[in-house]
Amino acid sequence: MPRILLLFFFFLQLGLSAQDLTKVRFYIKGSTDIFIKLDGELLPMSNIQRIAPGEHKIEVWSPTYNLHKSSINIPNKDSVGHFIELKQDRAYIDYMFAKDEFNQKIFVRRTAPLLLAGAGAILIPFAYVMRKNLHEELILEDFKVEYFNASRGSGQSRYNTVNALFFVGIGATIVGTSVFLALRENVKHLAKPVYIQQNPFTLDDFKLSYNSINRSPEIGVKLSF
Repeated sequence: MPRILLLFFFFLQLGLSAQDLTKVRFYIKGSTDIFIKLDGELLPMSNIQRIAPGEHKIEVWSPTYNLHKSSINIPNKDSVGHFIELKQDRAYIDYMFAKDEFNQKIFVRRTAPLLLAGAGAILIPFAYVMRKNLHEELILEDFKVEYFNASRGSGQSRYNTVNALFFVGIGATIVGTSVFLALRENVKHLAKPVYIQQNPFTLDDFKLSYNSINRSPEIGVKLSF
C-alpha cells in the first residue's frame, strides 16, 4: 500500500510539473536545421518546446546564419508562439558571389570552348555533304549555261553559302579544341569556393563547398573536438 501511494504522488507531481510549463512554438526564419539554447542549456532540435513561464535568455543558431541572442518572456499560458528572424552570415553571402564567379570562369574556360568545338564538329559533315551535292549541281548549271545558253540560277550563291559554313565548322572545331586544351590546366587549378561556419553550440564545423560537375553544393560536417 505505501508503494502504491508513493507512485501515486510521484505521477501527481509529474502532472503538476507539466502543467507549470508553457508550450512554445518557435517560428524561426532560417535554414531547416535550428539549434536553440535556453539559459545555457541546449534544447532538442524542434520548433516546439515546453518552457517554464518567466524571462529566459535564448540563443538561436542555424547554418549560414548569425548567432541570435535575446531575452524571451514566457507567459503562464497553455501555448504561445514566438517569432525570431535570423540574419544571414556575411561570409555566406560572399561565398554565393564567389560561387557565381567560379561558374562564370568554368563556362568561359571550359564549357564555351567545348560547345564551340562540338557545334563545329556537328556542322562539318552536314555542310560537307551539302557542299558536295551543290558542287555537282553547279557543274551541271555551268554546262547548261555554256553550251545551251541557259540562264544562270542561284546555284553559285547557295554553293558559296554552304562552302562558307563548311569552313566555319572547321574553324570552330579548331578554335574550340585549341582553347579548351590551352585552358585545361588553368581550369584544374581553379579554387572551388568553400564556406565553413562553426556551430557555436556543438563545436563542429558546417562546411559548404561546390561540386562543379553536377553544379550543386556539397554539404559536410567536420568535427573539431
